[in-house]
Amino acid sequence: MSIGAAAYAFLAARHDQYGTGSTLRLPQSYDGGSLASIGVVSSFTYDNAPTILAWLASGASSDPARTGPCRQAALRALAERCPGNGRSP
Repeated sequence: MSIGAAAYAFLAARHDQYGTGSTLRLPQSYDGGSLASIGVVSSFTYDNAPTILAWLASGASSDPARTGPCRQAALRALAERCPGNGRSP
């Protein structure tokens, strides 16, 4: 498997960790840390945006289908958590 193919496989596995198909979800940014010990799953905008761009640029037929739910989940999270100025409280 090429490095590029391995990278896309990693992104796909992270994205599908908590759902598949049209289920809104974001890939988990990292494992571990103090928040993980209490069950918090972290996903950061600065990780999600390049993931969406990578899927759009990949050219693989399955990747644009992943982009929609990820994009919608990111927009929803921003709208709910960052009203007004775009920063979380």
